[in-house]
Order: sequence, then C-alpha cells, then structure tokens
Amino acid sequence: MKTKVENWEFTLELQNKSSASFQAFEKEFKEQMRDLYKYIEGYQDVLIQELTQGSIVVNYMVLLKVPASTKANETLKTISNELINAITSSTTCNESCKGDNFE
Repeated sequence: MKTKVENWEFTLELQNKSSASFQAFEKEFKEQMRDLYKYIEGYQDVLIQELTQGSIVVNYMVLLKVPASTKANETLKTISNELINAITSSTTCNESCKGDNFE
C-alpha cells in the first residue's frame, strides 16, 4: 500500500532505516496504523518498505495472520477491502495522508 503523510517534513535521514529520524517516524506511523486497523481481522503490523519525498510518501505492507482454509482467498479479498475502507474513511488519515494514493 502507499499513502502520503503531510504532517511530517521529509529529510534525507528518513531514507536510512537505522537513523533516529526514521525510527521515530516508524514508531508514530505504526501506532497510527495499529489504531486505524485494529478491527481488521488478522491484523498484525505494518512494514515500511520505503519513505520518499512528497511530504512523506510511505510505501508499506500490511502484515496479516489469516487462518488457512478453503475460503482463504475470499477472506483476503474481504480484508483487503476493509483495509482500504479503514484508511479512506479515517479522520486521522484525512488530516495526514491522501486516501487516493493507494496501489
């Protein structure tokens, strides 16, 4: 998934995952996503793949734990829709990210 965070200023330090700036951003982003996705079945965490300029564009993966079953594909499709609905309808997101920037 990809989202745009507008209430943080991008710096080159954010490209280094071991920097204090990246770690502070990651902690805050994960807290926001945990709150946003708390009702999503199987939600575990998010993994930031990269941060790029444009305010801050966050390319991330949502980590899920979905039980294996004959309906696994159906379950994943439902969860995918719930993830998109959660972030596009979030007041927090509307203040800090662009909901139409998902891939």
